[in-house]
This record gives sequence, C-alpha cells and structure tokens, in this order.
Amino acid sequence: MFRQPCGRPLPREKKLSVRSISASRSYSPVICPERGGTILNVEGMNEILNVDSQNMLVTVQPGVVLGHLQKELDRQGLAFPVTPDYNGVTVAGAMGAGAHHSSLRIPSAVGDWVQQVTLVDGRGEVQVLEGDALDAARVHLGLLGVVVKVTLKVVPQFKLQYQSTKLSDESLGSEGLERARGYDYAKLHWFPHQNTYFVDGLSKVGLDTPGLSTTNTWELPPIAGILSKFPQPIAALNASRSFQCTVEKLRVNTWFPPYAVVGSQSGQPVGLSHDMLGGGCREGTCSWDRGLKTRTIEAAFAAEDFGSWVRDVKELVNQRAACFPVLGIYLRFSAPSRAYLGQAYGRETVMFEIHVPQADRQVLEASSDVYDEILQLTLGKYAGRPHWGKNSLPYFQGLGSEQFPRWENFKRVRKTMDPKGVFVNPFWKSIEAQVESISKPECGVTRECLCQTDADCGSNARCEAGIVFPQARICVKDR
Repeated sequence: MFRQPCGRPLPREKKLSVRSISASRSYSPVICPERGGTILNVEGMNEILNVDSQNMLVTVQPGVVLGHLQKELDRQGLAFPVTPDYNGVTVAGAMGAGAHHSSLRIPSAVGDWVQQVTLVDGRGEVQVLEGDALDAARVHLGLLGVVVKVTLKVVPQFKLQYQSTKLSDESLGSEGLERARGYDYAKLHWFPHQNTYFVDGLSKVGLDTPGLSTTNTWELPPIAGILSKFPQPIAALNASRSFQCTVEKLRVNTWFPPYAVVGSQSGQPVGLSHDMLGGGCREGTCSWDRGLKTRTIEAAFAAEDFGSWVRDVKELVNQRAACFPVLGIYLRFSAPSRAYLGQAYGRETVMFEIHVPQADRQVLEASSDVYDEILQLTLGKYAGRPHWGKNSLPYFQGLGSEQFPRWENFKRVRKTMDPKGVFVNPFWKSIEAQVESISKPECGVTRECLCQTDADCGSNARCEAGIVFPQARICVKDR
C-alpha cells in the first residue's frame, strides 16, 4: 500500500479516497477525491485468503482482480458466476461502482454475491458487515470505509455455449425480454437504424462438452477490423452521422462471435464459464491502446417498462436518424437485487449502455444529441438509475428515494460508519446537496452541465428541448 497526496493539503482534516487499482476504467467522477485529500491505494492487498469448497465461499482482499480470481477458482473446480465483460477490475472496485454481467435468472452484479465485508470505517474501527449493513455495502461508492476483506459466494465450475440470433426489431419490445430469459446469460445488441437486434445467449452445458473457447472482445474488438479500412476512422465517427451509419451497417452485416474458438463449432463456441463471461487484455493490446477510446453512458429501468421504452427510443431514432456503430444499444439484464444502491434493487431490470467513440479532445460527437436524450428519457420518464461508474456528473443530480427506495437507509448507514465524512468526496456532496450542474461556456460539450443556453453548447450548436422527452435539454449540432 502507499498513500499519494492530491494537490495542496487541507488546513484541518483530510478527506480520504480509496482505490484498489492504479488505472481505473470508470468514466464517472465517482472515485475522485476532494482537492487536497489523500488517495489510499490498496492495490497491493491482492491475496486470495481462503477457499471454502464445502460451503462454496471464497474470501479475498480488496485488490484481487476478478480475472485472476476466476483462474484460481477454476483450479479448484469452482467459478464466480457474474464476472463483468471486462474482468480486469478488482473485487472492491467492482462492488463500489456496481459492476455487473447480464442474466434474468440470477442477480447479475458482483455485489449481489457478497456474503460478508470487513472494512475500517471513518472512525478507524474495524467493522464486519452482514445483514442490512451488508446490503448497504454491496454498492458502497467508497463512502463507508476502507474495504480490507470480502467473502463471496461461488458455484461449481461449468461450461457455457454461445448462440447468436439475428432478428427484426419489430419484435424487440414484445419479445426481447423473453428471448433473453431463454438463456442463462443473455445480452442484446440493438441497431435501430438497421431495424435489427442480436440476441447473444450463453447456455450452461456439461463440463465434458468439448471446447475451451475464450472471449477476445478486448484484444480484438470486431469494430477494429471495420475501422481499419478507413482513414482517420475515429475522427470520422465523431464528425459524421453518415459514416456512423456506414460502419453500423457493416457491423450488422458482418456479425460474428466475439470469441477465439477452440475445440468447438465456430458458430456456437463452448468454453469454461469465466472464459466465456468476460475477458481482459495484455497491456498494449487493449482496444484503448489501439485508439478505440469511448465514453460510456448507462442507466437501468424496470423490465416491465421495456416495451414502452423501446417505442420511445425508436421514435427518437427515426426522427434524428442516429446510429450506434460500436455495440449498438447494448442491453443487459438482472434479476432483483438486495443492494440498496444497486441498479436492480427490488425489481427485474434492464440496463442499456451506449459506447460513444471519443476524440482526443472533447467535442459534441455525431448523434450525441440522441444519446443524451435517450439517457435523460430513461432517467426522467422511467425513474432510471444511472450506472455509478459511467455517465458524466450532471446525470447524477436529483437522485433519491424515487430511484432507490433504500436511499435514506444507505445515508443512515453511511453516517453511522463515517460520522465525520472522512470518505465524502465532491461527487457525493453534489448529489446529497442536490447541486445544480454548472453553467459556463461550452459546459454541455465538456459534459459538466445539461445545457440551458446556446452558449453552453459551443459554436455551431444549439440548446434544445428533447423530441420524445420534451423535459430533456440537449446540445444539437448544426447539420
């Protein structure tokens, strides 16, 4: 462990921000410390302390990376069943931001499988959390203390077989959930401009089923091959809707499994659970090392609203002609969760995500007006819950019991665990105080505000109300 100062010291009590990995992949400011505070990096606390095969439990330190944990569990015939798509996250970090996979058969977030948490609270006291306090800590936002030990529920190792189905989106609103429910794990990729969606399903098969396939999403993303055919592809994706739609069409017409297929059919690869659920990448080979950088937006809403939400998004895309060239509108799911600040607390849940290609400098990307309205529509009309590790700060304003029924319970636990606010940061302060986003020239471009005036949107853009959700305020580029 080491402590690294951030800026000038505070005159009295310092604030403390805890990290369990040196290079965070979170887009939101959820882990940013207060100016002059201290960062405590527990990355070196990365040991697997105990594997209890009889009771199907594993106890780890906070800096254990999920990909490493899965490999160690596999050696003992075990698996952790909800590894996120990217497995290079730590156990404590994944809990803190609500990282998840996708299933309507089981709760899909890492925190949902936590059985016990040991931490040092804001008073310097060791706390072992179970019961209601544990439900508050399943998604902790780094606000309860320094996590030092986590016990997770595990399951016997299993294999998964992948299957992809291409469908017309005319059936998405009425059949999409049932399609997803038909698999142990399922994700949908929706390309509304192409009137198409894909069901990517994973079904459990016996351990004796041939196949040792592995996901290669992060080292060899399918869009990389498409973009390599064009000069300055990222700049073009940001500047032109027509180019976005060209890439999206190629993406749809050349869809293939995101796996390195070993010992099984190329169209239906089989592999061990952890190799099929998520993957990582070696330094220098990751998609972001190749210039394919994105910002992400994600929010969750009740599964019962899925049909209505799909109709609203279709109407918006039809009017604005937007395209989604990276993963489409990426739809994932969860059975109900007990985590107070979990996206799936208390209900079957749909999580939508959009990966937005990002330039070297902040700009209004092509179709960003549509992306922003979809997010504001989800948060406003459908009482959506933003993903804590994604989105920009303005999209966390106005949160409370309407979105998270146990919001006040979390606040009470936080106050008890940290009465002096040692772990409070600007992100939480802005939420709790219901601070309005700032207004300054081009703050809509830098994602520091929801625009109120044209000046917020910079040159060649206007601040307008939403088309489908009039309460939205979005920056619209001149075409």
